[in-house]
Amino acid sequence: MTDKKTKTPVTIDETEYMLEDMSQVGQRLVQHTADLDRKLQNLGFQLEQMQMGRDSVWAKLQEEIKVKEESEDAMPVKEPKPKE
Repeated sequence: MTDKKTKTPVTIDETEYMLEDMSQVGQRLVQHTADLDRKLQNLGFQLEQMQMGRDSVWAKLQEEIKVKEESEDAMPVKEPKPKE
C-alpha cells in the first residue's frame, strides 16, 4: 500500500492552491471563508423560510378581515328611529 496523502485543492481568484501547502494562517482563513459561506447559505435558507411564514400569516390576516367584512355585510343594518 502506498502512503499517499491526497491534497485539498483551493481555488482563489482563478488560481488553484493546495490547502496543505499553505501556512497555518492561510489554512485557517480558508476554513473561515468556507464556514462563512455555509452560514450565508443557511441564512438565505432561513430568510426564505421566514418570508414564506410571513406570507402565510399575511394571507390568513387578509382572509380573517374578509370573513369579518362578509359577516358584517350579512347583518341587517338597523335604521335609527326618527325623533318625534
